[in-house]
Amino acid sequence: MARNGASNTQPAVEEANSTTAQTLVCYHCADGEDSYWWNDDDVPHSALVFAHSDQHAKALAKKQFDSRVPIESIVVKRSPDFDAFAPGPVPPLEMIKHGWWLACYECEKRVSEDGTWYDENDEEYPFDPCVTNGNLYCTPTCRDRHFIRLAKRDKRKAELIVKLYEVFPFAISPNPCEYPQPHYGNRCFVEFKVPGSKGRCIWIEGENVAHVPACDKEAWSDFQRLTKEWREATAAEKKEAP
Repeated sequence: MARNGASNTQPAVEEANSTTAQTLVCYHCADGEDSYWWNDDDVPHSALVFAHSDQHAKALAKKQFDSRVPIESIVVKRSPDFDAFAPGPVPPLEMIKHGWWLACYECEKRVSEDGTWYDENDEEYPFDPCVTNGNLYCTPTCRDRHFIRLAKRDKRKAELIVKLYEVFPFAISPNPCEYPQPHYGNRCFVEFKVPGSKGRCIWIEGENVAHVPACDKEAWSDFQRLTKEWREATAAEKKEAP
């Protein structure tokens, strides 16, 4: 029976490494006998861990599960098919080969051994699973779509930072949001700090002013004075230039 993709990142691998790889074996740990699903907070209810005993496996899995999950409710079963991959993680394609399903890193479709996805209209989408940087994708096309999307996102963020510096050249630690926000008139914004500030200011794309926290009024006043002096000095240099 196909099961969903257990947490396979294994933050507890460092602890497991303290024991030699030869003594580590794979356990499938679940929050309850039939709990193979992700909860609403994306915290796994199922995990593959490498440990040297049932209790060790429970302790490692507990760190990956919701903090409210009592260790007594964690069920462990041996998964000898994956012992060869100690200390982990198990390669995603190997998990699929042994009956697990995993979510595509881009579109989140469930990729399983049957090799097909059906949408709500029962249209068939064949899979061609591939792994890049440890992440599983349902097809090479979906993987390429992921990296194209990231490239566009990074380009948009860079554009927003350039625009911010045109208005506030001495802004510090800009953090752009490339998605238009309805409460900002469907415009993007950049959070940033100024010298001496405690909070973060907000610049909305297309504006020449910023939203400043009340606790940073003094720092903002100094920042404006610095910016004004710099602009005046720059204008004077241009005027004197032959």
